[in-house]
Amino acid sequence: MEVWKISILIGTLLGLIFLVYLWFRSKKTRLLGKTPDYEDYYDGLENKFIHIDNFEIHYLQTGPKKKPNLVMLHGIGASTFSWRKVIPLFAKHYRVTVLDLPGFGQSHKDARFSYGLDEQCQRVEQFLEKLGIHQARIISSSMGSAIGLWLARKRPKDFFEVVCLSPATNKNLVPVEVSRIAKAGKLFGWSLTRLTMRTIYNRVIHNKHDISDKIIDRYIHPFKHKQSIPVFLKATELIRDPRLPVELKDLSSRVLILYGEEDKVVAKKYMTELNDTIPGSRLLCHPEAGHHTMEDQPQWVYEKSLEFFNENFVL
Repeated sequence: MEVWKISILIGTLLGLIFLVYLWFRSKKTRLLGKTPDYEDYYDGLENKFIHIDNFEIHYLQTGPKKKPNLVMLHGIGASTFSWRKVIPLFAKHYRVTVLDLPGFGQSHKDARFSYGLDEQCQRVEQFLEKLGIHQARIISSSMGSAIGLWLARKRPKDFFEVVCLSPATNKNLVPVEVSRIAKAGKLFGWSLTRLTMRTIYNRVIHNKHDISDKIIDRYIHPFKHKQSIPVFLKATELIRDPRLPVELKDLSSRVLILYGEEDKVVAKKYMTELNDTIPGSRLLCHPEAGHHTMEDQPQWVYEKSLEFFNENFVL
């Protein structure tokens, strides 16, 4: 056989081998799980910081500037990362602002300060004021929902619609005043390993297939700061505030409560209690979601919130 024919044959075989390799690589990637678009979107957002009072606040903004404002407030121990799956969904319709609450995520942490309900609400107000956000819808999770509802109670015309995901609004959720041992919190820093964080995250998430070392590392990273655990302990005083939920009985803002039936952090009875307390509020439950419904069922959270915001609520 002539040399040029042999060369063509070898080149063809090598080409076929390369195509087969690409196919298997693509299949492997699909099986292992390629990084979802929402993570690419989240990581592509610019990390911004703004100084208010004694805190430097980390935040993200996305969505058209001329669209209505939507502010996202995370729960205790969480951060902007917790909203990664729903940010790009809501950014199609709103100017989305997501912040790390003072003491959490990449925001400043200092256990010398109080992280109670009034203090955190005031800081969020100062943060929004500095950004020029005077009126906004709120979507909030757990402890963040207590803040969101209290803001709506203080300024119902400015925070006129609030979506709460498994709101933590009953002091029985933290039966012991752990904030008293906040000063000793630094001693427990060594115990927060990837294993312990995975155990904690397992209680927050129902869809276990979403759990990976990468996700665990993103959750554990903010706790590497020596003040993180003392601040976390002090922040529990917010959830224990005796005014919750009873003083929400006169709330005039529209409220939607979204709850995961598999929630292992906040019992459903507290959702019923809150729904009965707030005039005209609505409670919807998902059978396959845990405490972080925005991570377990992001599309459901997006669709139900959008229906609510558009006043086309469907039971």
